[in-house]
Amino acid sequence: MTFKDDAKGMKVLNWWRNACIEWCYARFENGKFGDQKYLDDWVTKFGGVHELCHFGAVAPWNIQQYDIRMEESGLFGLELKTYNTFKVIFYHFHAVRFVEKNRIELGIYKFKKRDIELLYKPYIKHLAKITNYLRSFDKNNDYNGVVEKDPFHWKDPLRYVKRKVIGNYNRYEIKDLMR
Repeated sequence: MTFKDDAKGMKVLNWWRNACIEWCYARFENGKFGDQKYLDDWVTKFGGVHELCHFGAVAPWNIQQYDIRMEESGLFGLELKTYNTFKVIFYHFHAVRFVEKNRIELGIYKFKKRDIELLYKPYIKHLAKITNYLRSFDKNNDYNGVVEKDPFHWKDPLRYVKRKVIGNYNRYEIKDLMR
């Protein structure tokens, strides 16, 4: 999300900020969901709003429809229905989280091995460099980059089996993504 620092841009940003302060939960309720459903009518609600329609805006929820590959001039994708080729302009690393025991969760989406190789591995390596840099400021050296504790929930074994069966269990040892 980018907002131009002018009256139109700040009007949208401040409206969104206030709406999220008023209501922002990870559940669908009255046409709202977190901070995301507020975006649905911006193009008609506000002047100067542009919806990005470029195929190169890739995310976990749409990557399955593309074949991503590395070329000399960068990452490219092939839209599998139309066979249109496009340059990947950004990837939204939705739901990536570091959890305890040196593990990382990539979310609940199905990924091809190549997607993990081309997108996630370089990203995780970069985050590891940042973590090491941040450790240099920690006198006790106990900063490990963990964003979230991984508490046990009684449904976890069932979730694990379901995600393994349908092929979207995306929890990895960080060291395995560093190779």
